Amino acid sequence: PKDFWSWEDKDKAAFIKQQWFYRENGLWFYNNGNIEYVTDDHWFYLTHWHLDIGLPRFIDSDRDYFYLKKFAQDNKKCFGTLDIENRRGGKTYRSISSMYNKISKTQNANGGIQSKTNSDAEQIFEKLVYGWRKMVDYFKPVDIGIFPPKTELVFDTPIKRSSKIRVKDTRAVLNSKIDFKNVKAEAYDGIKLIDYYNDEFGKNT
Repeated sequence: PKDFWSWEDKDKAAFIKQQWFYRENGLWFYNNGNIEYVTDDHWFYLTHWHLDIGLPRFIDSDRDYFYLKKFAQDNKKCFGTLDIENRRGGKTYRSISSMYNKISKTQNANGGIQSKTNSDAEQIFEKLVYGWRKMVDYFKPVDIGIFPPKTELVFDTPIKRSSKIRVKDTRAVLNSKIDFKNVKAEAYDGIKLIDYYNDEFGKNT
């Protein structure tokens, strides 16, 4: 809400608690008289992840994509999913939104991005940074303070002192990050990733 920061503290706290509940559990709602469920990642994507045209709309195919993604995440025997679809279908935005949603609330977690070229991976990272810049404060963990991030978004103790109060932000930090690497197969060798997005690993032109 636009006037959120003018609310009473108890009302703000209750609203933020509700938002975190949806972020963790998803949401049931009525859609033109039909009951629908959106997963935690889908709710986050619809309500908080800004695309270059604003917030996304509810689309049945997106709902089904996030159902499959949640099934894969909950299945310990599943290594991941392959998303094969037409261009401009929103797969990149969905993937980086889910990655941010996971990494930005998890301790000691790494998320990685690769693409068919280094510049393509950088462009995807820039989209992620744009979504992070638009994010509400209560879904933004403490970061190291480099703006704008060029190669990695790091949720850790700030490396710079505040120009106003001359002290570092000492709130609890996640020690987590999202970055992108070059196209080499061994780029993430030895790095423990809890989320990984490989864009256009195979392309039919």
